[in-house]
Amino acid sequence: MDLVVGATGIVGKRIAVRLSEKGRKVRAMVRGGAARAEAQELAGAGIEIVEADLTKPGSLPAACAGIENVACTATSMPHGRDDGLRRVDRDGVLALIEAADRAKVKKFVYTSYPGNIRYDSPLETAKRDCENRLLASSMQAVVLRPSYFMEAWLSPALGFDPAKASARIYGSGQAKVTYISAHDVVEFAVAAVAMSERDRAVILEMGGLEALSQLDAVRVFEKKLG
Repeated sequence: MDLVVGATGIVGKRIAVRLSEKGRKVRAMVRGGAARAEAQELAGAGIEIVEADLTKPGSLPAACAGIENVACTATSMPHGRDDGLRRVDRDGVLALIEAADRAKVKKFVYTSYPGNIRYDSPLETAKRDCENRLLASSMQAVVLRPSYFMEAWLSPALGFDPAKASARIYGSGQAKVTYISAHDVVEFAVAAVAMSERDRAVILEMGGLEALSQLDAVRVFEKKLG
């Protein structure tokens, strides 16, 4: 059975549903359990719901019981409120890795943070500490390091709004980024869970085929809009 942690998030939910569509037995860890509204779509897809909370380590062993593979996309981002980067992204995921290791989980697929981004920040601290703990575990470790999600960074929420023909540029707008789609991250994660890994540990840097600046993205939108 596969356990998806972060299953009420955009990426985690898609991973859980795609694994279920492939005929795999899937358990989704949901804070608040099946009574939570966000769990209804998962349950409707035939996914088992387990109530557990990353900030409550005592709830994690039951979630990991009988699990062969874990896929973790859990994060308190983008808001990180209530000290979430420490409580959820770091301490919570470290507790999950510990619980999974003790439960004899075979493989742990962890959605992390690009390796070429080096900023002294709570997010980087959380991601690197969790990577290091995972790599030191007895489990097969697959660390996915996606670049900036284009659905977030090139969206109206951050000032890119093709429908209104407007774009907010940060800085000079000339810095190149290999944006990636959340859909591609989902497919990579699903493949990583489903396939047989021969390597003890895999770290995969993920980004688009072509690096684009914000100004390049504006030109792409202009062409599409005619």
